[in-house]
Amino acid sequence: MALELEIKLTAEDALTLDAVLADAEIAAMADPPERVDYRATYYDTADLLLLHNQLAFRSRPEGDGRWRAAVKGFGGVVDGVSRREEWEGFLPHNPTNLSDFPPGEMREALAHLRQRAPLAPLQPLMVTDFERRAVRLHLAGGTQVEMALDRGQVEAGGQLQGLCEVELELLQGELAPVEALAKRLTHRYKLVPSPHSKFAIGLLLLGLLQA
Repeated sequence: MALELEIKLTAEDALTLDAVLADAEIAAMADPPERVDYRATYYDTADLLLLHNQLAFRSRPEGDGRWRAAVKGFGGVVDGVSRREEWEGFLPHNPTNLSDFPPGEMREALAHLRQRAPLAPLQPLMVTDFERRAVRLHLAGGTQVEMALDRGQVEAGGQLQGLCEVELELLQGELAPVEALAKRLTHRYKLVPSPHSKFAIGLLLLGLLQA
């Protein structure tokens, strides 16, 4: 299990994302960017057992026949920084129910729910579909950050919500330099701090979360 610490900023449009990536300060501390297309599905039981226990399960197929999956806690946003527990890894198949997870951290994270509904089918709840340009940033003092520039959409309940955002996730080191960088980028490119994860945006579309 890891504690995910990230800052999410909404950009006005794709040109803003291009400008952030080309920023001179970013270029001076960045590894070469990687571009990845993400289409991931979030699953839950019919009675929303995971949601009611403040958990989310997401998976997407990889080209090698495995599935990249994560179980995430809801956490919260304090002073613009999102903090939540996360269990992430590769699975040999996409689980169809809570007992279908292979041994590992994700299975253990769901153990208390598996006892209550071991065979309840998991069904699609929402889909996130976006292009990500990810770059590792090397900040002062050995702090490392993944900056993700995401553009796409969230699909839930027959509705779509566009995505255009900058994510700064702390990989190692101190949080303070990341917060300072976020403030500079926010001022420079008129970014707007976002209180909602992609999962939360889907819940809003479904009417399961109040704005």
